[in-house]
Amino acid sequence: MRSARIAAATAHLQEALAILQADDDPYQRAYALTVLGGILGAQGEFEAAQRTLEDSLALNQAAGNRAGAAGARMNLAIAHLMRDQFEPARAHLTMSLQHFRAIGDLPGVAAALNNLGYLALQTGDLPLAQQHFSESHPISVRLKDRWGAANTLANLGQVDLHLGQRETARVRFREALSQAMQIEALPLALEVLTGLAKLLWQEGDPDRARQLTATVLAHPALGLEVKAQAEALQAAWGQAAPAPDLNGLVRELTAPLVVTS
Repeated sequence: MRSARIAAATAHLQEALAILQADDDPYQRAYALTVLGGILGAQGEFEAAQRTLEDSLALNQAAGNRAGAAGARMNLAIAHLMRDQFEPARAHLTMSLQHFRAIGDLPGVAAALNNLGYLALQTGDLPLAQQHFSESHPISVRLKDRWGAANTLANLGQVDLHLGQRETARVRFREALSQAMQIEALPLALEVLTGLAKLLWQEGDPDRARQLTATVLAHPALGLEVKAQAEALQAAWGQAAPAPDLNGLVRELTAPLVVTS
C-alpha cells in the first residue's frame, strides 16, 4: 500500500513537472524537482535522486532562490550520504547550513545540523556528532517540531550508545520512542526500536534484542535504511518471533517514563 502511494505521488509529480516546464515557472519547477528527488531517494533510487536534485539546485541558483537552493542541497547531501559519498555530502550540508543561517530559516538550520550530525556519526567523529545533534535539538524544541525533537533525541542516544553511556542512551531512546509514537511517526519509532535492540544486546539480553529486531522487520512502515540495519542485526544475532502488539511493546519499553501521582 505504501509503495503504491509513493508510485502514485511520483507519477503526479512528473506530470506536474511537464506542465510547469511548459509554463516556464522556474520556482515551482525547482520545488517539484526537490520533492521528486526526495521521493526517489526514499525509494532507494539514489542516482536518479541525485540527477533530479542537481537540476533543482541549478534552477534555484539561476533564479536567485537561496532557500530553494539550500533545500535542494540538503536533499542532495542525503542522496550522497546514502551512497557513502561523505565528502560531497559534507560540502552540500555545510553550504546548506550557511544559507539557512543567512536567511534566518530556523527549521532549515535544525535539519542541516541534524544531518551534519548524522554524517559525523557515520564517519566515526562522535564528539562532532554530539555537538551537531545537541545544537539541533533545542531549536526543534523551540519550534515545537516534535518529529525533529524526537529524531535528534534518538540520534543523541545513538552517540551515547557508541560512547558506552548506556543509561543516558536508554533515557533518550525511551523518550524519543514515546514522542515518536505520540505523533504517529512510525518509521522513526522503528528506528528507535533498532537502537534499543542494540542497547539490550550490549546489556546481555539477546532474546529481547532479537524480538525487537524481528518486530521492526515485520512492520510495514519500515524504511530502507533502518531495514538494512535491522537485517544486519538479525543476520548477526539470529531470528526470533516479533512482538504480537507494537503498541503494547512500546508501552512496556516506555513505562519508566510514566509519572504517577
